[in-house]
Amino acid sequence: MKLNPFHDLHAFGAAGAAAATFIELIASGEASLLIAVSGFFLWSLGLSDEPNLIVIAVFLILSLIGVGSIYYFRPLTRKGALASGFAAIAVLAIFVP
Repeated sequence: MKLNPFHDLHAFGAAGAAAATFIELIASGEASLLIAVSGFFLWSLGLSDEPNLIVIAVFLILSLIGVGSIYYFRPLTRKGALASGFAAIAVLAIFVP
């Protein structure tokens, strides 16, 4: 199935964000962006029952940030979309924890 080129860029932006999130999770462990933001949401919402659900929700939000970076940087190629999504999460990972 062939995707529309614009949707193709979205998919690669989300893949870049997912890759950056996984690499940062492996490198930082408990101090990673995903764990820090999930912990903040668990604390602010008063939820301790479903931590896995919050982690998945934060992962999806981070992927959407990678897709949103496509609109700001406007890459022309799939490689540029992947780099844009990766860079957006990498910058967040530096500043959040």
